[in-house]
Amino acid sequence: MATIPSEQQERVVGAADGPWLVLAPPGAGKTDVLTRRIIRLLEDTPDEHFRILAVTFTVKAAESMRQRIESRVGAQWRRVVARNWHAFCLDVLRHYGEAIGFPPEPVIVESDDDRLKTLVLGLEDDALRVTDEERWGPFLRECLARISREKRVLRQPDAVPDVRPPGMPIGLRQAYEAYERAMRRHGTFDFDDLPLLTYRLFVERPRLARHYRTLFKYILVDEAQDTSRAQYELLKVLCGSEHRNVMMVADRNQSIHAFAGASTRHLDEFRKDFGAAEIPLSGTFRCAESIVAVANALLRSEPALARDAPEVESETGAAGCVRAWSFADETAEARAVVDEITRLLASGLEPAWLAPGEQAALAPEDVAVLVRNRFVADTLRAELDARRIRYADAGGPRGVFESRGFRFLFYGLRALQAPSDAIGREHLLAQYEGGLDPDLLRGDDLAAVLQRLASDRAVGPVAAELIRSREGILDPDAALRRLADAVPRPEKEEDRETVEKDHELLLGKWQAFRHEEGNGGPTLGGFLARLALAGRSHVEGPGVRVLTVHAAKGLEFRAVFLLGMNEGGFPDYRATGAEQRLEEVRNAYVAVTRASRVLWLSRPRTRRLRSGALKEQRPSSFLGRMGLPVADR
Repeated sequence: MATIPSEQQERVVGAADGPWLVLAPPGAGKTDVLTRRIIRLLEDTPDEHFRILAVTFTVKAAESMRQRIESRVGAQWRRVVARNWHAFCLDVLRHYGEAIGFPPEPVIVESDDDRLKTLVLGLEDDALRVTDEERWGPFLRECLARISREKRVLRQPDAVPDVRPPGMPIGLRQAYEAYERAMRRHGTFDFDDLPLLTYRLFVERPRLARHYRTLFKYILVDEAQDTSRAQYELLKVLCGSEHRNVMMVADRNQSIHAFAGASTRHLDEFRKDFGAAEIPLSGTFRCAESIVAVANALLRSEPALARDAPEVESETGAAGCVRAWSFADETAEARAVVDEITRLLASGLEPAWLAPGEQAALAPEDVAVLVRNRFVADTLRAELDARRIRYADAGGPRGVFESRGFRFLFYGLRALQAPSDAIGREHLLAQYEGGLDPDLLRGDDLAAVLQRLASDRAVGPVAAELIRSREGILDPDAALRRLADAVPRPEKEEDRETVEKDHELLLGKWQAFRHEEGNGGPTLGGFLARLALAGRSHVEGPGVRVLTVHAAKGLEFRAVFLLGMNEGGFPDYRATGAEQRLEEVRNAYVAVTRASRVLWLSRPRTRRLRSGALKEQRPSSFLGRMGLPVADR
């Protein structure tokens, strides 16, 4: 095997069978260690037919793990199922979920706006008109957030109290029931359905749970601090009382997804329920010494967090660079940040910041601008646009594809898959700029929609191919290539590059999906569902990364710019409770440890309100906690 960087890591790689809890700080190489452990298990027992389940935090991390394992063990990689929780659940449900009403080719609703539209459709069935966004929007969005929380603790509508807020026409239970009814009527499911329904399937079909228990001799869970109640209970029912070859890797201080049901309590429960022993990792192979120093200072400022882990030690041999600045306003901050990004991309990193022999040059993808809340980056994005500096954002309303043509293709395939999906139909028509008869939105005849579009220059070639594909796609590989090739190439060079990028992205992801499915027979419906999972945290293509802290989770960059370091911005003004304040410290800890060599924190001294007035801003308490002097510019 390849040389293991530390004795601590070697202990994880070589650990015996049984339950283990590995506690690892940022940059400790935990994903690398899990990959090495999987390779060791495969190489030590090449003739056995058991499989290994590796659960990662993101789809991208799972893809990277599979590629590394395949490059090392060849065809033996097929003994490894590397997924995030939602993708694993999707696989189980596609193969066995019909017993509880889950189709083999599901449509996954990937955006909150689509979930809101679904809830509105369900309430309309109850003769409730709640389409006034200004009046009902906040209440309905809060209902959706509550529905998600209920699903993440495995609670069905009939177990939810129907509390009706004052002045509201419905309570939570009625909203939940209406939402579920509309989802099923339109043949759709949301992300929270996947763990809930898989848990239900295993409970109602214990023989199926035993089948998976026998199939997977080893289970490994990365980023386990972000496991929700539904996911942890799913792990327990999957393992039953006898399966104990489970390794969970976690960092309590990187638990920043409480809003999605994550809790570090599940780590304590794992130790108790499984009798797990601990293996600590303390070194970071990512963050330079100066970055580790501010990260440790941040944790020391909160005794409750400092108790959870020893201080991190840098194993990089690099000094790094940390600076903090303040600017007159958000415009000055954005200009200065873009100036520094431009300088770093042109000149590279200073030798004094690097380890001996380390490369100084930076690619745009090595640089990230991070913000606590998405709107904080609006001025920065405008500055990047003005200077024609390419950047990549995460997620957002567009999902996986940037070009209108490929979004039309995606929703066209989704419409073929689920003709009753009215919201998917609406997305399909939204890609057409010519204006359509509203009756086409309400009608059931997809052929009429596609025929109407077939003569349009912008989307017509794709519509024509979709018409030819309506009777069933016998060869998904050839059909996808025809459809991708049919997307028109715009005359404007920049738009044409976006289409070409989406073309490469679609076919690349299809080939990866096809390779992964192997003899299982990759289907178009399964591929579309997997694309929906990928689109949730999608960031692809060239350019500087502009991300929220949550979107940057699990990523690392050589240079990080952390904007908006003011009280009420970061920490967020909504963090009023003790646990919320602790989570804000964890958010800051995650943010600074995304940087490997350069960390630049900045704040505007004033912020312009919607009224146009300027409001003075107080510096973030985190700057003081990290012991950083802030220079005014």
